[in-house]
Amino acid sequence: MVFNHRAADACCSFMHGIYEVTLSFSPRIPEHTDLASRKRLSPRKAPTQERAKATVSAILEAGSQVLGRYGFADSTTDRIAKRAGVSIGTLYQYFPNKRSILHALAEVYLERLYGGLAEVVDMRLERRRPRSEVLRELVETALAFHVRAARLHAVLWDQALFTRKLRTKAAKRERSFGEKLQDGLGFSPVASYLAVHAINGVLLRHALERPDDIDSAELVDELVIMLNAIGRR
Repeated sequence: MVFNHRAADACCSFMHGIYEVTLSFSPRIPEHTDLASRKRLSPRKAPTQERAKATVSAILEAGSQVLGRYGFADSTTDRIAKRAGVSIGTLYQYFPNKRSILHALAEVYLERLYGGLAEVVDMRLERRRPRSEVLRELVETALAFHVRAARLHAVLWDQALFTRKLRTKAAKRERSFGEKLQDGLGFSPVASYLAVHAINGVLLRHALERPDDIDSAELVDELVIMLNAIGRR
């Protein structure tokens, strides 16, 4: 067997990147964690009529813009309501506080990220595309997803996705996508675990920092090489 030094270097860079991501996205745990002082994180009511659904969508879209621009500490429900074009009373009909909006956005984040990546794998099964082509599209899709809203995604990881409830949901999504890599691309369980966290962790970090000495296209190429290498049984 020929030792692939390039793939090995990519794997080492990946593991260092995961370590750095873990350190940089340390969770912010609220000071008061007793039930009496903790505000509800779930929406107050679920919209049923189309007009109500449109209002909630507008609030979430405004929340993503405000939180991405100001960060969690400087974002307020007043700012979110104004950006959404609704009264503060209307906002409070659906969300008790800004953290509940953040948690709703985190759930949307998980659904869109892993739902979009799963579609790429499903298309491979339908069209019998080469695995290397599918892996490239997975990497490019994830990078584009993070680049579009990098600052918001940083807030989501910093403030929401390390909480127990959302971490459980994220883990479920990650396992589901990992299983899809196993079934659709023939990855082993270990390889799929590495792939899931490489695609999300390294690319999120790159989207946030955009280092001058790291070319995005070259990063995509190297990550695809690494995924091809670890995906071989």
